[in-house]
Amino acid sequence: MPGKVTIYTVTLLSTDGTRPIIGGLERYLRDLALLMKSMGYEVDFLQNSTSGPWTSDYFGFPVRGVPVTSTGTDIAAFDRLAGDKVLYGWIGQQQSYKCPGISICHGIWWDHPTYSEWITDEIKRVVKPALQQSRFLVSVDTAFINWCRATIPAEVQGKLRYIPNYIDTGRFSPRAKSGDPNAITILYPRRIDFTRGIEVCYRLVPRVLQKYPQVKFKFAVDRNNEHLWQQFVAWVAAQPDRARIDYRTYSFDEISAAYWESDIVICPSQMSEGTSLSCLEGMSTGKAVLATVVGGLTDLILDRYNGRLTNTDDESIFAALCELIEDGALRRQLGETAALTAKAFAKERWERQWAELIAQVY
Repeated sequence: MPGKVTIYTVTLLSTDGTRPIIGGLERYLRDLALLMKSMGYEVDFLQNSTSGPWTSDYFGFPVRGVPVTSTGTDIAAFDRLAGDKVLYGWIGQQQSYKCPGISICHGIWWDHPTYSEWITDEIKRVVKPALQQSRFLVSVDTAFINWCRATIPAEVQGKLRYIPNYIDTGRFSPRAKSGDPNAITILYPRRIDFTRGIEVCYRLVPRVLQKYPQVKFKFAVDRNNEHLWQQFVAWVAAQPDRARIDYRTYSFDEISAAYWESDIVICPSQMSEGTSLSCLEGMSTGKAVLATVVGGLTDLILDRYNGRLTNTDDESIFAALCELIEDGALRRQLGETAALTAKAFAKERWERQWAELIAQVY
């Protein structure tokens, strides 16, 4: 029996332990835990708690809350709860390293003009200890690796491993869309979050709907933050063309249906992006994907070959979206090439890469 490994992350459940959080990081860690279980490891989770210690369950895996306050993690509580082998589900947890294990960076998170130089310096103090104390640091994209090589090359040697995100090409396979062939559905399958481009949608969706009567929008979104959810619902209600805006939350196992019902998938990220699962899902289902030049999206999309890759400003995104709406042949060509590209990110390859590293370290 290989033994027990604790995965320490920010949130799989809400910080009071009462409900699951829906997002790419959470799905990634669930799949990583399932892989480790199939290899014979006993796996449990530790995560941040703002309501004292608690115990819960996440898809059959035990989860325990580690108290976190304004001054940081309760290190004594972490030491009591964690075993000898810990995998750090996000690089920002490095303040609590217990062993020379593996930590994961899911994308640069400081790539925005509003972040000042002193914050960038602070991030360096986060990244350096992670590289120094981890046996390996897995990055899901090359943007973080290149940043490290350019700014702190001495700490990089032998530590960084590139394992991009993955797609289940069997579950997310191309399928013909049913319904009116002249109608065009645009899917936003993302968190309700500034970083993921929801505010871009707030500005551009009314313009698109007014210009194109055959277009409707579908939002496959989360309800992780009730305040942001209520803002989103109020925005939809205020739209003159709200009858052509559909939205709902999907479980991990339901989300493929949202892609099959769409023609175009948009990932208008503004910052803090890895090799997006949403982008890969859109590609694997054979849809025309529009993404921005942010983080790991450039590892996935080659502009006009397997998708559209644009700048982050509204007008660039709007122009690319209009082109995809108006040019059905381009949509089909990009979707076909995207589905072929997605095979390079098949889940089986991700599992092999991770299995080798896990066996080596734990």
